[in-house]
Amino acid sequence: MSHVNKTKIGLTIGIVLLLIASVLAMLLASEYKPAPEEEVAISGTTEKTLKPGQSFTITSWNIGYGGLDASADFFMDGGKTVNQESEAHVQNTVHHLAEQAAELNSDIFLLQEVDIHSRRSFYINQAEQIQQAIEQDHAVQSAFAYNFNVKFIPYPLPPIGHVESGVLTLNSFPADGATRIGFDSSFKWPVSAFQLKRCLLVERMPLENTDKELVLINLHLEAYDNGQGKAQQAAKLAQIMKDEYEKGNYVIAGGDFNSVLPGVNPEAYPLKETENFMPAVIDKTLMPEGWQYVTDDRVPTSRLLNHPYDAENLDNNQFYVIDGFILSPNVTLHHAETVDLQFAWSDHNPVNIEVELQTE
Repeated sequence: MSHVNKTKIGLTIGIVLLLIASVLAMLLASEYKPAPEEEVAISGTTEKTLKPGQSFTITSWNIGYGGLDASADFFMDGGKTVNQESEAHVQNTVHHLAEQAAELNSDIFLLQEVDIHSRRSFYINQAEQIQQAIEQDHAVQSAFAYNFNVKFIPYPLPPIGHVESGVLTLNSFPADGATRIGFDSSFKWPVSAFQLKRCLLVERMPLENTDKELVLINLHLEAYDNGQGKAQQAAKLAQIMKDEYEKGNYVIAGGDFNSVLPGVNPEAYPLKETENFMPAVIDKTLMPEGWQYVTDDRVPTSRLLNHPYDAENLDNNQFYVIDGFILSPNVTLHHAETVDLQFAWSDHNPVNIEVELQTE
């Protein structure tokens, strides 16, 4: 090879490396850096009111951004798929998610993994579609908080690309305000720049005939960490809840804990796959006596996405119970049920509860 050809090859490699470095620098410079606490806009109006002694229903559901239905696997869980290839497939999934949410007819929805403008879900505004479906029956207020906002995720191949996603609360009762409370990242820079920025979405709801509030918390705790992030986030959640209860408020937290809640039968869904995703176990002493951990382990709330859902041989699936609620001592639980959708439209099943705020 001549000296001229070697020089051309060297220049070409140098230019490519410079371009890659420039793109990475641009992406890192555009990193989403929310403040520790930020006010979240609440949109919509509702005429319903809430007071102690009144029963109401709440649904928590991780909808898997419309891309993790029964046919899906996912590369982070040991599968192969990065993004769904068909926009029509995602559109159909989101349509059914919205339709199912409307059929559940809960007063409050705490939803996780809701995409509003992401390459992986073909830029479908899922928050808007689900709200519109529910509002065919009754009006709701909506509040959305980002926990995933990245201009372009360059890995794996093909890359995930642009992501705007988060947690969504749809509330039939009026809220005075909503706040995004962030967690410290479980990952070091520069990896943290392309990771989720986990948070709590906290709504404060006035109650008739009392100066107390219902503090409602929507959460989605860490997934693919070594367990330390989950523990730190659970501890921060617990402290916020205890502080609010000590003020005299009612407190309800619900969502995807990515951790097994106390009271779940450990033999119901034994761990067979631990290489890619490993749920933590929440210590029952996280909350003082009188607080309630609520879920329904008669039906799994989540599945591993190492392969599509196997309805013919259930033992071929790895199941979990990692979605549910924590209730303060002044909240009475009437009913809890995991809705068995057989993971048709998401890798999580919705969990419903009926509760009542105790009167003094």
